[in-house]
Amino acid sequence: MSSITYRRLLAASCLTLLVCGCGEDTAIRSYTVAKKTPSVEQPSQAMQASPARPTQMLGMIVPHKQSAWFLKLTDDPERVQGLVDQFRQIGSSLSFSDDGSPHWKLGEGWSEKVMRQITYAQFSHSSGATATLTQLGANTGDAQQWQSYLKDNINRWRQQLSLSPQEWSEMQGDVEEVPSHSSPTAKAYFVSLHGQQAASGAGGMGGMGRAPFLEQMQAQAAAAAGAPATSTPAQSSDNPSSGPATGPVIPPAERQKLNYTVPDGWKEQPATGIRLAMFEIVEGDLQATITVSTAGGQIEQSVGMWLQQVGAEATPERVQQVLQAAATGQVQQAEYRCFTIVGDDPQSAIRVAVIPLGQQESLFVKMTGARSLIESHGAALDQFVGSLSW
Repeated sequence: MSSITYRRLLAASCLTLLVCGCGEDTAIRSYTVAKKTPSVEQPSQAMQASPARPTQMLGMIVPHKQSAWFLKLTDDPERVQGLVDQFRQIGSSLSFSDDGSPHWKLGEGWSEKVMRQITYAQFSHSSGATATLTQLGANTGDAQQWQSYLKDNINRWRQQLSLSPQEWSEMQGDVEEVPSHSSPTAKAYFVSLHGQQAASGAGGMGGMGRAPFLEQMQAQAAAAAGAPATSTPAQSSDNPSSGPATGPVIPPAERQKLNYTVPDGWKEQPATGIRLAMFEIVEGDLQATITVSTAGGQIEQSVGMWLQQVGAEATPERVQQVLQAAATGQVQQAEYRCFTIVGDDPQSAIRVAVIPLGQQESLFVKMTGARSLIESHGAALDQFVGSLSW
């Protein structure tokens, strides 16, 4: 593990940070930033137009080996109440093969879609409710660390329902141990939460507040331009859906704080423009590039541009298909979505993880290149995203 301190100056015209993640070894890169006085962030038009609505969330957190499996259902309380027993039955039916893969039993009215990614499976009920089964790494061998892990994830769920965070002792009224899935060091729990959630607007995604490294980079950009800092995100010249970035190479000593683990086969490239890093995969005649960047705007617009990049027609129906097929995962207490876009050209495909940083900005981890490489390195991209911290 190596630690590197990066601080970068952005172009005067860009107030949005673009991060590119890649590397040639499995070291964790660390970047350190100073704290910036927070600015007032105005909600986007989509958020203003989305009133909060009563919401109930059911969850079950099941430890197995070095993983935590999250079964989760969120919907209108009246609909959820009729599915509590069936949800419990699905969770109770979970079992695991020797290789760690999960199995389950669904009751009448349920159908399944198995994706074998971070979101391993999706369960749909005839009422319209949808549950997901997600796998994340976890330390299941230490009781204290496992309890802290549970508390952090339940507080992440509470945040999604506009509920304030709680200590573990305060959560006991909302959680119930599931002995059949518990071990001496890692107990399984059923969770039921009631709160409010903003109706999803165009491109809306649950947020987690601003990332400190993003705020600092924006402050530096404003200082370089001789202008005051602003909380309104500018659309970057290195939009995740645009072509290669241009600009000076940013030396490692001027990078910002971003921690990550680099998968095997990812070769680090010089960072250009306002990126923090860039990575490349080369296998024979095949090539793919991984970037990490931040941008604002609506996700539907980005999906449309990504479809065009792979030679596919960006019809509203096709955009919705991509959005509905998205996998989900968690990182840094944020729930992100992962999109896979393919066209007719076997040399062109895209896989993008979109991590919400706030009401108006998201962090994009984007892999672009030959379809076969996108498919074979999809799990590596998921692992890279899961390792991100700042």
